[in-house]
Amino acid sequence: EAHKQSFKKALQAGVTIAFGTDCGTPRNTPGRNALEFELMVEAGMTPLQALTAATSTAAKVCDRPEIGSLAAGKLADVTIVQGNVFDDVRLLQDQNNISYVIKGGAVVVKR
Repeated sequence: EAHKQSFKKALQAGVTIAFGTDCGTPRNTPGRNALEFELMVEAGMTPLQALTAATSTAAKVCDRPEIGSLAAGKLADVTIVQGNVFDDVRLLQDQNNISYVIKGGAVVVKR
């Protein structure tokens, strides 16, 4: 609860927040990092803000201008999801909702 309150205060103060994970720790195993979207929304972000935190904002804070958004000349990874993640970001937590993953222009997952 204290972390959630700190997150809300930072968000309200306009602090730049990028998606991050401690993936690989005992309670945060690989493949579960999409839970972060749900937690960000619960703490006050809109789904769009949470998705932006994981894409263009994360690229910006990591000084990676060649990634983070869909634009000509940029390297893009795209995930196509069954359902509307703007209505429910939890859709990203279930691999069965992922229809396609395109990485660097090549389809790497197709369901």
